[in-house]
Amino acid sequence: MAEETEVLARTTGKTAASAEAVLDAASLLALQEAVVEVPVPDHVTQAILQLTHRSRPAGELADDFVKNYVAWGAGPRASQSLVRAARALALLRGQAAASIEEVKAVAAPVLRHRILPNYNATGDNITVEQIINHLLAKI
Repeated sequence: MAEETEVLARTTGKTAASAEAVLDAASLLALQEAVVEVPVPDHVTQAILQLTHRSRPAGELADDFVKNYVAWGAGPRASQSLVRAARALALLRGQAAASIEEVKAVAAPVLRHRILPNYNATGDNITVEQIINHLLAKI
């Protein structure tokens, strides 16, 4: 209990933790510019489009799992976000181009709030993460 008391004292009082800048504004802008320069090969773009289109239960690419468990799938902004996130991760990893591995790595954080499970999913304890993993297994 003493440790928790100390945590409460340090995190709920007047003293705020100090933050140090790790990048200045110019460096941040340069990194943002570098991200858009990372190439995305056509096969990666197609994989992203397949992923988002397969998540849409009314779409022609949706399989029975998606039709049964998804109320609302990922839209065009999800595809855009997947491209941006894959590029950024490729840059951080020192890769020459974005790959399907980067898409898979960023898929859950990008799609988690964009795919809505339906009542069947809730009843069968199917989570958004399980839906995303199902979709990723297809690419």
